[in-house]
Amino acid sequence: MIWPWALFAAGVLSVVMGIWYWLDRPPCVRQRVVVALKSQPPSSLEGVFWAYRGPWIVLRDVRQLDSDAMGNARVSSVDGDAVIHRSNVEFIQAQPLVR
Repeated sequence: MIWPWALFAAGVLSVVMGIWYWLDRPPCVRQRVVVALKSQPPSSLEGVFWAYRGPWIVLRDVRQLDSDAMGNARVSSVDGDAVIHRSNVEFIQAQPLVR
């Protein structure tokens, strides 16, 4: 008669995993963000924080923000999605939600 206990344990485990997923989720998913990269010269990406998979961050609708030696900003469009490893991210700035 271990079968009912196995179903109960599987149900409890699925509830705990669901709660853990929502608590572990970054608060800015599906929002427009600016991701500052650890690079020299400094550069950053602006886009929609679409997903995260382990240490990887996925941005959609991405634009690259650079500055030249004089401090002038340059914006260039990026084709496709940008996949960034968290070790290359200095910080993420989420733009405020307009409600």
